Amino acid sequence: MKKKIILGLLAFVMMFTFTTFNSQEAAATKKKIAYVSVKSTYMYKKADRKTKIMSLKKQTAVTYYSMTKPMVKVKYKGKIGYIPAKNLIFLATESQYTTYDREGKRIARVFKDLVEAEKTNQSIFMKSAVNNLNQNFETYREQLNSAMLTKKQKQQLEKKHIHPYLKEVTRMKKYLRVFDEFSNCNANLLSHKGREHLLKAKEALEDTKKYIKANKLRPISSKNLKEFQKIYDEYDIFLKASGK
Repeated sequence: MKKKIILGLLAFVMMFTFTTFNSQEAAATKKKIAYVSVKSTYMYKKADRKTKIMSLKKQTAVTYYSMTKPMVKVKYKGKIGYIPAKNLIFLATESQYTTYDREGKRIARVFKDLVEAEKTNQSIFMKSAVNNLNQNFETYREQLNSAMLTKKQKQQLEKKHIHPYLKEVTRMKKYLRVFDEFSNCNANLLSHKGREHLLKAKEALEDTKKYIKANKLRPISSKNLKEFQKIYDEYDIFLKASGK
């Protein structure tokens, strides 16, 4: 019985040692990413800096293995060498990516405001929402350009958080052209330009419909279409009565 207990304890100790060793090994081999923080830096064959391997540009991502200042052992495109620690910035790639991914998701919430504004069919709210969304795009792009992320990661984030909404923004700009032409028509009711702008409003609406269909975007609601038709008919009647 005593022998069985000793053997059981021995097996547990061996299993614990093996598990701990594997965990330590996994941690040791886990990739750690650093980025070149200066305009360019050399990667040297040894820490003594006597032999140069290559020159790396700013924001180039390298895998680093040890941080023995002033030199850091790194790997880039299969080659192992050393780079001055002062020329690198050490960041956790995944946490950086997560941060920008979270910021990108905020754009989706701004887009919802745009959709809600369209339901009111009031151009002032829609223009404000479009401008807000455009501003968010510009700010986000600037953040991505200066972010210490790989080119592939930046492309993934743009594809995920910007590209899906670009066509929607174009759709809304076309849609707002209808309002602008109705407004121009109203301002020129007493001249022949009134009829010209009314026809342009109709053309803008048809152009918007075609764009929506071609890109499989959200259709204009039947309620809004009826409102447009009502506005068009009222202006049309007035212009005919005025001989325009």
